[in-house]
Amino acid sequence: MNDNRCTLIYKVRLEQNGRRSNGNCRMTVRLPENTKSDFLLYDVKLSFERPVQCDVVVDYGFLVAGVVASQVVVPQRDGHVTILPIRKAAREAHFFLGQGSTTAGTSLALPAVGLKFDENALAIATDPYCGAAFRAKRQDDGNGTHLTITTHYNGSLVPLVSERRKIALQFHSRGIDGTLRNFYHTIPEIEPAPEWVHDIQLNYYDYISDLGEGWYKDVETLAKRIPKKHRGKVICCLHGYYDYLARYSYDHKTGKLVATWNSYDFNARKVPMSIAEVHKRIKFAKNRGFRVAYYFGDGPASDNSSPYYRPEWVITRLLQSQVSPSLATTWS
Repeated sequence: MNDNRCTLIYKVRLEQNGRRSNGNCRMTVRLPENTKSDFLLYDVKLSFERPVQCDVVVDYGFLVAGVVASQVVVPQRDGHVTILPIRKAAREAHFFLGQGSTTAGTSLALPAVGLKFDENALAIATDPYCGAAFRAKRQDDGNGTHLTITTHYNGSLVPLVSERRKIALQFHSRGIDGTLRNFYHTIPEIEPAPEWVHDIQLNYYDYISDLGEGWYKDVETLAKRIPKKHRGKVICCLHGYYDYLARYSYDHKTGKLVATWNSYDFNARKVPMSIAEVHKRIKFAKNRGFRVAYYFGDGPASDNSSPYYRPEWVITRLLQSQVSPSLATTWS
């Protein structure tokens, strides 16, 4: 333990079919360098001496002693923010990376919720790299607010050896924006969006239409219809489906973008494209006062037209009938 952090190490023991697996849960709690901020960051590492082939559920419990939250702030997957009254029965919300939740409770847009008190709010968030379930309720004696964060590791599908999580808690008085911004504490490698995104009222998206000319026609039409003083509230998004699916004109051998390539319009017709042309399109919209975004995909599987296609990586079938029932183990 030092001035701004404390490390706790818990011994973990699991048993499955008579086989014991020992491990550690190492939790480091850190205060911010700026002591004026009411903020705590939890860095948790769960590891085992051998792969665990059962499902493991980990609960992290927090108690705000002496005060009861009046409401729970929930940013929903459908884009709405719901504010629910706190009660003795737990309010539940769930986040699953890449998919909606089929579990009872609210499906979250990102793994973050807020607890509202009289003047301040407590923002709670986890990193997005694993699912999380949030449960908030009043203490039975009415003298505090209890929050539980649950992480479910599917060791029955992917053997569990070592996993890390980040959890951020922060008291603030900045409304829903403060609750959402707390999420970025869990992903320090990713910068928060700039403040101007909150001013956006209209989003235009181009799929390389009209053999690539649709961008120029539509942006010019927007400029004619929207007064210049309001164009900063409009964002024009360039479609990022360039070159081969999953390569996006990036040459892995040289570590650089290729200078020219064939793109494709919405009807799969080839459209000559280049780095210079992309810059031209961005400048065309910015010169007319619009904000510009560039949609870029990273990490999707490539199709068999790509020179980087790897047929041996394709999963052809899933033998569900041969998977034995998992043993769900809870540790908290």
